[in-house]
Amino acid sequence: MPFENCGSKNRVVGVVDAFTNLHIFPFCKKVAANITSTGFSFTTLTQSGDGPVLQGHSVLGGERPLTTTGIWSKPFPRGDIVSSSPATYGAISSFGRVTGDKSTLYKYLNPHLHVVASISPPAHQGRISVIDMISGRVVYEAVIPSLVIQKGIIADMVENWLVYRWLDQSGWKLASVDLYEDRDQGVR
Repeated sequence: MPFENCGSKNRVVGVVDAFTNLHIFPFCKKVAANITSTGFSFTTLTQSGDGPVLQGHSVLGGERPLTTTGIWSKPFPRGDIVSSSPATYGAISSFGRVTGDKSTLYKYLNPHLHVVASISPPAHQGRISVIDMISGRVVYEAVIPSLVIQKGIIADMVENWLVYRWLDQSGWKLASVDLYEDRDQGVR
């Protein structure tokens, strides 16, 4: 978790139980209050009888453990294999790109984006999604037909740049996607 323990200055570890309560180790009242006051949220990937479910949760507060509430949910079909990883950010070299007509495209920089890859073995297809983990809004999504299931989908996102690769019947494929802000609709 992005919080430090009051006494030791070590990073705090958060564990979510079966009731989606958040336990922090080592426990510190200041950290618990900070988690609650900042509106901290997190995601879980659970397996149910109907299939995997990706859920966003917000911390409500309380003592030990911290109670949470679900804020969004994205179910996947039964049998799907799902993985999620956050976009990475470092020093941002530029905030936009100037086009040929001298207008500027501004990078869609959102620290809450995760890349979610799902594979459906019965359909021999995959899906790559970029999801805002706070709102649950799908920012980008693409279906990958004729996927060789054993090789999966390998994806990574840095700043606003998503790159993913997969193997289909004719060989390896690579996709590169840049996400930019759209003044009217949010993301282009």
